Amino acid sequence: MSGGAIAPPRFVRAVKGFELLEVARRSPNLSTVSAIDITFCPWLNNSFSTKAFWEKVNGELSRRTNRVCPIRTTCLHDNSEPKILVQFSDGEKLCLHGANLTSDELMYHFNAFCINKELSAADTPQALF
Repeated sequence: MSGGAIAPPRFVRAVKGFELLEVARRSPNLSTVSAIDITFCPWLNNSFSTKAFWEKVNGELSRRTNRVCPIRTTCLHDNSEPKILVQFSDGEKLCLHGANLTSDELMYHFNAFCINKELSAADTPQALF
């Protein structure tokens, strides 16, 4: 890509059944995440899955993996769609729109991206000093 070009968004394939639950029920690992921004309207019915995602990411097990990762939450009462913006330490961003996704689907997509980031970081050669 050229100097200031923005990379196209990455899409994950649709999964269901055991594979979805296996990845979604893992405890989130925030080691490759630099920031999380969560925006939702707490009084709308379509924000239940986003609130469940927020509770799971704010849990003690996931916070132990990266204590300096800011998790910013914005509650708006303007009938806006719930949105989760995840910024990774390598500069890539993941935007999840939680209106039509279940909490398991949100956790699957988040965990799948984090697992892929961990694997790609493990594949890069490290310099010895």
